[in-house]
Amino acid sequence: MFSATWCGYCRQAKAYLAQHGVTYKDVDIDTPEGKSAFAKVSTENGIPYLLKNGEGIRGYSKEAYDQFFGGR
Repeated sequence: MFSATWCGYCRQAKAYLAQHGVTYKDVDIDTPEGKSAFAKVSTENGIPYLLKNGEGIRGYSKEAYDQFFGGR
């Protein structure tokens, strides 16, 4: 997941993932490495940006994450 410490939606997404036992790698887009990695996978702005098996979901809503993760 591409995120930033100042992002409220990122915090909500991380809480959802923790609550549902989903492991993930967090990439902080405010670091040079994170910014570069984010630019390689997305031409659009907007975080959180979560990738799973080549598919991505941008932003956060419980409903969208439920659907993305198969109705957890």
